[in-house]
Amino acid sequence: MKKFFLAAALIAGSSLCADTLMTGVVNFTSCVTDSKYGKKEQENFEALRKQMATMMENTEKEFKEVAAKCEDTEYLDSLAPKAEEELKVKYQNIEFRRATSEIRNPDGSRVFHLPDMEVPADWSQVACDILAQKYFRKAGVPAHLAPVVEHDVPDWLWRRVPDEALLADLPAGRRSESETSAKQVFDRLAGTWTYWGWKGG
Repeated sequence: MKKFFLAAALIAGSSLCADTLMTGVVNFTSCVTDSKYGKKEQENFEALRKQMATMMENTEKEFKEVAAKCEDTEYLDSLAPKAEEELKVKYQNIEFRRATSEIRNPDGSRVFHLPDMEVPADWSQVACDILAQKYFRKAGVPAHLAPVVEHDVPDWLWRRVPDEALLADLPAGRRSESETSAKQVFDRLAGTWTYWGWKGG
């Protein structure tokens, strides 16, 4: 009889442990997406993303305005020589710095890593991360480009295509690369939008 009660107790204890383990399972995804803290973090990230997007749009707009003024001969003629020179070097005088963007899993393993990227000196780490992970072209950027002459478009706005002659002199693995500088993104986006606007009248 004692053995019977002992066996029953062990079975009951095992069932209790199993039930306890089952009720202890946590859905991490739900915690992140549905919890008050998780939702707050998502809202904060979305706000930072919008802030970064607005910052980039404003910067690109400024660069485009400067480029347009530099090509407006009437405007340049109206400026004193010193003011004209200051306008031309405004873009070049923007201070840049080197930064690193990185994403890691909770266990510490690395998901994304981009060292030595070039960004405006006053950008935050969040801004650098968004640029690296959302805006940089990760591959397929030709190492050398050549302009496409279009007589109805000013030369500073000509499209660029891969320079096959120069690329042929490079090893196959070095003919294309990824973007690593904010200047590449600014030039690509502002140049594309300006070109579309010019062609569209």
